[in-house]
Amino acid sequence: MASGTPSVVSNSGACPEIVKDCGLLFEKGNYRDLAEKILKILENKTLAQTLASKGYERAKKAFSWEKSVSQYEKLYSHLIK
Repeated sequence: MASGTPSVVSNSGACPEIVKDCGLLFEKGNYRDLAEKILKILENKTLAQTLASKGYERAKKAFSWEKSVSQYEKLYSHLIK
């Protein structure tokens, strides 16, 4: 997402939460579903651009260094109290 490319991730673990509405999910272990999602992006340039743009913006806002440092500072200050 941070590199500005569309994301295709499995529907397991934290992946669905991370990509939310800026990527496509495939069924874990289902290589055909993965291939279908990749083809969908390759065949639809508008979708690819939309996902890439949304993903980049989400990465900037949710996973920036500033955001990460802020979250760690809050965690550490809570642990020290």
